[in-house]
Amino acid sequence: MLINLMKEVKMKKILLILLMAALLLPAAVGSSEILPVVMNRNVGVVPSIGNNPVIPGESPTTGLPKASETYAPILVQIDNNLAALPQWGIGSADIMYEAPIQGQGWTRFTAVFSDQYPAEAGPVRSGRVLHADLREEWDGAFLFFGKQEAAGSDLREALRKYGVNDKQLAIDGIGNRYMDYFARVKYHRAPHNVSVFVQKLYTEVLASLNYPFPVRPFLFSDELPTMGVVANRMNVIHKGNADTSSSFAYDAATNTYTRYTEKGVYEDLLNPGVAIPYSNIIVQRTRLTFNNSSLNPLLPDVVGHGAAEIFMGGRYIPGAWTRGSLNSRTVFYDSEGNEIKLQRGKTWIILTDDKSQISIDGEIGDIKAFFEEAKKNARLNPPEKEDIDKISEANQGDASAVVILGPKMNVDFEFAKAPQKSVIQYYTPIKLEGFEPTIYAFTDTNGVTQFRVYGRIIGKTRGFYGLSVTKSATGDLAKPYDTKIISENNMTDAKVFAAYKGADLDASALPQGFTKGSGTGTYTFTNLFGRPENLSYSSMDGTNYAWYFTNVRRPLAGSLELDMDGVTERMIGAEGAYELPAELKSGYAKAVKITTTDGQQVVVNTDYPVINKDYLKVK
Repeated sequence: MLINLMKEVKMKKILLILLMAALLLPAAVGSSEILPVVMNRNVGVVPSIGNNPVIPGESPTTGLPKASETYAPILVQIDNNLAALPQWGIGSADIMYEAPIQGQGWTRFTAVFSDQYPAEAGPVRSGRVLHADLREEWDGAFLFFGKQEAAGSDLREALRKYGVNDKQLAIDGIGNRYMDYFARVKYHRAPHNVSVFVQKLYTEVLASLNYPFPVRPFLFSDELPTMGVVANRMNVIHKGNADTSSSFAYDAATNTYTRYTEKGVYEDLLNPGVAIPYSNIIVQRTRLTFNNSSLNPLLPDVVGHGAAEIFMGGRYIPGAWTRGSLNSRTVFYDSEGNEIKLQRGKTWIILTDDKSQISIDGEIGDIKAFFEEAKKNARLNPPEKEDIDKISEANQGDASAVVILGPKMNVDFEFAKAPQKSVIQYYTPIKLEGFEPTIYAFTDTNGVTQFRVYGRIIGKTRGFYGLSVTKSATGDLAKPYDTKIISENNMTDAKVFAAYKGADLDASALPQGFTKGSGTGTYTFTNLFGRPENLSYSSMDGTNYAWYFTNVRRPLAGSLELDMDGVTERMIGAEGAYELPAELKSGYAKAVKITTTDGQQVVVNTDYPVINKDYLKVK
């Protein structure tokens, strides 16, 4: 009866009725059917097929009428933290991809714009290798704000390998080249506040490239599907994570789905009160792995084949997918092995592994109760720690038989923990992937990163010895760096530390969340635990200013440059301050930049426990 009533009212009233019904109807969570996890489904598909023909006047991504024949897909990385909702500009996206960003069920979106470009979109976040893999399918412009640079998960290497930089299609908001097209806005707090001016960027940059973007159309139909089973609700929970869970409710009057999150109807911040309609929902199952850390996700089989759970026209169709190569399209098949014909309109595609739970219901039911149950289960059954356990295992590097450079050949080195009283305050203790001992690093007077380890060459005295750190020549993901002792005796580092001078910033240039502190170039922000942290905006020679640790009111000599993405991740957010867990009271990891001995800049963490927001409790 509720559905019949909704058919008689206008579109704007439908959403209001649906929300009221979600609050009033008895819970239907218990009656939902959880779909069995199927990673591969044999429905007679072929490994790869060619592209569908382009139909004049029809959008290849939505099947809707399109007056212009111009086709230039733009892929934008969109934040999916609860503090990032509502997002903006996403109402103009033809396709929204949801993919893992780290362990414990955290996801990030990739918005594909083609039919129309919004004036601005966001919050824009950093890119990963798996997003570069996805970009190859579209060969479109790739917009992001920062990038992962971990060995084995280095987006820079992927973009170079795929030739994206040569095509001028990699557009990073961090840096000077495209800074005019990105800005911090006041919609949300940092780091959920970066906006990209999509329309301006297309007009001023992409259009002039005249790049021949390959067109790979979907198939579309005006007929409602008849195969499959009735499913007016579809719910998604990634690894028990309530924050990234979502629910899609079908409206027969418009033949579209309304997406819900814990915060309610999924809408565009710049078009409030209007739900974004999606015509097709697809869950694409594929294998997920982590490169030494749950922060480094990879989708190694995104080229290949697997199962697909397809929702359209209020029905669930168990199907499949194939992708023949990085440079070919993903083809979705129905339960009879035919390429599926989508409903005209926007499509939501979820890339996930076997840990995401999908449930369906014949009726819309109580949407609010679904999220309450999801939060309850998340509290009773916190996300699995298996990924974190794998990290600690992978980081137990070989701590013996390193090679000394110079006239001597192989020597044994005995690592030891440095006594606190012997650690010079200008050393920054860091941890490298695949190398178990703590490394002490600093910037010298020439601006070069120097590395030290504590211990002794057998037959020598204990102390700090010089270390070289280079990218692994073998490409071993478990041990991405080669490390060698480079000094035959203890090293004394007095008077070799970089000396910085702070500089005050104009208020307009001050990063959001920072306030002026005591001392030239010293600024303060409030961290996740409600505590102030001081940083210094400094330089060695009056150029190339960056952010460094402070020593009372001045920059810390020899300090390593801080990674500002890591700083914004530590800022207090809209959810308020968290309780400080006991294991973090002695300090927690902070992201810093080092330059390896072979001249490559990478981001590593200081030698403290990493903050895992999954397990933090709000005060």
